[in-house]
Amino acid sequence: MNATVAVPSGFRGLTPYLLVPDVDQMLAFYATAFGAETTTRDVTPNGVHSSFRLGDSMLMMGGPVTGRKAMLHLYVDDLKGTVQRTLDAGGVSTYTITQAPYGERYGVVDDPAGNSWILAERTTSTLRHPDMGTVTPYLNPKGAAELIAFLKAGLGAEQVERHDHPPRGVAHCKMRIGHSFLEMGDPEDAAAAFSVMFYLYVSSTDDTYAQALKAGAVSIHPPATQHYGEYVAAFTDPAGNQWYVAEHHSGA
Repeated sequence: MNATVAVPSGFRGLTPYLLVPDVDQMLAFYATAFGAETTTRDVTPNGVHSSFRLGDSMLMMGGPVTGRKAMLHLYVDDLKGTVQRTLDAGGVSTYTITQAPYGERYGVVDDPAGNSWILAERTTSTLRHPDMGTVTPYLNPKGAAELIAFLKAGLGAEQVERHDHPPRGVAHCKMRIGHSFLEMGDPEDAAAAFSVMFYLYVSSTDDTYAQALKAGAVSIHPPATQHYGEYVAAFTDPAGNQWYVAEHHSGA
């Protein structure tokens, strides 16, 4: 994972992939609530695939898919205004704005597709790593310690910060994969654990796929060139998250 990785313009490498019932509805919602910019929208045999920009971060989205959710940490300059725009656009507040003792002022809202957004004030946060982008995926896996070990062995991830609180387990952890970050913590209620999807650009799809399987991943499909020109493999990690690892080639 330390080798040079080619990525499309605007991407960092690790990209959250949201699965939603109505892609167009959510593109409109993110534009209104967060000022998102749609960069691609394509109709495929399986539905709609899109990508959109939030600040300096890119996300992908596909559907129609029901019953899936993700959690994302979004840094904003106007916390109160962003929360209100989110509610006005159809979001639901699940945690009112508060000043956390660990150094961040934030609130949590759910979007109409059920994804949770931790909206945090960029300028006052002491929790934010200076290299983090506007959006960072936040995982609530059942067995965070096992997932951390997999990310290190299978994807060459670096543990940047970790706080354990027994008996819950991992309360908070920051991981770096290439130039991207992800965060995670064991859920306080194991029933609240969920799995998500990622699209990860790598220097070698073959090597990453083999390394991930050796570390305990389960194959979804082996490396193959896709119709859109990228060389992609897919697997599921021990926490049930789906990873699509890809080599990007100019013109793809």
